[in-house]
Amino acid sequence: MLLQAFALPSLALLGLLLTGYVDAGVESVDNTNLKRLDAGLLDSLRYEKDRELCGSDEPCSLPPEGKCWGYEKGCKENNRLSMPECTGNPQPYAQTLKGKSEVFDRQAGFRYAKKFYDSIKTVCQGSAPEDSSLSCADDLAHCRATNLYIDFRNADFNKRPEDRVATARLRPDFIGEKMLGGNCKLDKGKLKEPKYSSHLQSWWAELRNFEPLQQPSNTKGDRCDVVVKRPVVFMKMDSKINLYHHYCDFVNFYVSQHINGSFSRDVQIIDWDTSDISSTDLFEDTWEAFSKYKVKRLSDYRGKQVCFREVLFPLLPRMVFGLFYNMPVAPDCSGSSLMQSFSHHFLHRLGVRRWQAKSELEARRLRITFLSRGTRYRNVLNEEEIINALKTVGAYSVRRVHYDRKMTFKKQVESTHNTDIFLGMHGAGLTHMLFLPDWAGVFEIYNTEDPNCYRDLAAIRGLYYQTWEKKKLLYPAGDGNHAIDSAKPKFTDYRFDMPEFLRLVDKLAVKVRSKRDELRPKAKKPAAVPEKAEL
Repeated sequence: MLLQAFALPSLALLGLLLTGYVDAGVESVDNTNLKRLDAGLLDSLRYEKDRELCGSDEPCSLPPEGKCWGYEKGCKENNRLSMPECTGNPQPYAQTLKGKSEVFDRQAGFRYAKKFYDSIKTVCQGSAPEDSSLSCADDLAHCRATNLYIDFRNADFNKRPEDRVATARLRPDFIGEKMLGGNCKLDKGKLKEPKYSSHLQSWWAELRNFEPLQQPSNTKGDRCDVVVKRPVVFMKMDSKINLYHHYCDFVNFYVSQHINGSFSRDVQIIDWDTSDISSTDLFEDTWEAFSKYKVKRLSDYRGKQVCFREVLFPLLPRMVFGLFYNMPVAPDCSGSSLMQSFSHHFLHRLGVRRWQAKSELEARRLRITFLSRGTRYRNVLNEEEIINALKTVGAYSVRRVHYDRKMTFKKQVESTHNTDIFLGMHGAGLTHMLFLPDWAGVFEIYNTEDPNCYRDLAAIRGLYYQTWEKKKLLYPAGDGNHAIDSAKPKFTDYRFDMPEFLRLVDKLAVKVRSKRDELRPKAKKPAAVPEKAEL
């Protein structure tokens, strides 16, 4: 059964938080990790011990430091994984720098998870273990169900003439009356429409018609054509062809794993796509971090009555004040332990490793990766000249990359992770900063008058950030070949002043080198070879 308590009673039980879905059924379910602390999460804690399988039936112990994530009941401030660092002036909402740090942590750190973690309430309660259950956080932003029944016999997966593709994929009227429910006592008042109920903000549209059933919807029930015993995660996804928007899906799923208390990969992801329209996920390699199985679609269950033994409805990518789309953060603050933990966990799960330098000289150089767009707009017109100039600096090792379909996404992530300074124009490709090492810097060459998007993302990830400073030294293309001219900054190309470009890279490099030297593991010196004794 799924963990019944979202709030664990003590830090001593945090090991249970990291074990996986318990009693996940018998349908080829892998329970080998049920007594194991996830190595990627321990990397996030920066601890190297207790990474072995736990023995007997005892919960895995915490490292001696007794750290906690920040959302658990009883997690004291001095025991939290880490706190953001803030500078600058106090704000009306925070009179001290410590106050600003707390605000930032609530906006983008593990305290962000706490508001959902603490607000879980029972919506439908069964009277016996084989009955159904439904529990949700405020605004139905995150929900969990057991023995859930969904009737797809009359489900309409056809795109209607008036629908746009995006509308067809996430139709709010897809689940009608008597299509979804469970054998439990329902508190209907907890399914009322929240203030923000659009398709990527809440699960209200999908759960509002939840109905009590008069017979079990479990493995012994006769009403089901298909019984799905493996735990299921339904995902309502933003654009699967845009890295920035799709990673809002993944980050919120990761937060939901914390709330739910499991990081097992023995789960089935189901894309809650209410259409039959073909779909391409340019970043599908990411799913390896969350599941061992190929992603399914709702339409795979067309025409059937389906009983799902365990279901998670995770946080959604466009919630108001959600992570991380259009999310305001306290200024002059940096370092979300949640986002750092996501990065470490993801990189570990995909097996991404740092490249070893071939020489001491190479190890001292900063690795600079220039992301070349090759798109219709926002190209760097003197890109070749800039790259050649950077290559003349002995302290840098420079490479240009084209992250397109010719390069697998996993290879792209590996390339980015082996970068100290990541350069690129404003665009979704800058979301690769999530995969950079902790000491790295991001140079958004020009933010095209959208100053917050990637600056804030860098702040959340805890990276140094730089963008163009002197507008008089950048030159929009004026050749008349663009559909939209340079009056709209995102829709043209640019040439940059060379000395100024090099100055900004050097400015960022000083900070990155200092932090790299502080954080990067020091290479072990070879043991001294004893001199041969004279005979």
